[in-house]
Amino acid sequence: TSYPTCNNIHEIDMTMQKDAIDYLGRGNHRDVWKVDHINYNTSEQVALKTLRQYRDFVAKNYEMHRIDAMVAERLTFSSHVADIHGFCGQSVINEFGLGDCTKAHRIFEEKEYDSILKLHLAYGIASGIADMQVIDKDLGP
Repeated sequence: TSYPTCNNIHEIDMTMQKDAIDYLGRGNHRDVWKVDHINYNTSEQVALKTLRQYRDFVAKNYEMHRIDAMVAERLTFSSHVADIHGFCGQSVINEFGLGDCTKAHRIFEEKEYDSILKLHLAYGIASGIADMQVIDKDLGP
């Protein structure tokens, strides 16, 4: 069962002042925006992911994003996975991170980073994957 939190999505004003929202990039299905989100009189930066304009609103995509949101919600206990703050349909609000897999890949290739840092990053990634393995351990693989 999923629990959409559409109000959280609709509270974000995409017409905000220029410095309160930034387009960061895109994935295969969604565009990513950095948003200064005001929630309960506090402000924090979040990542807002919205469906890319050329993508259709089809049942397959809704289901894919619903499952993605449910997994993210189940992983909120993990300090190695970005938290989810809300989702509705094709959109999601996530904790704002400082990087992505492409940047992590570049870090591992550059020689200026020592083995200890690389080991620390690899441990964090492996820990996040391990956390995914235990969210439904009672149900089996």
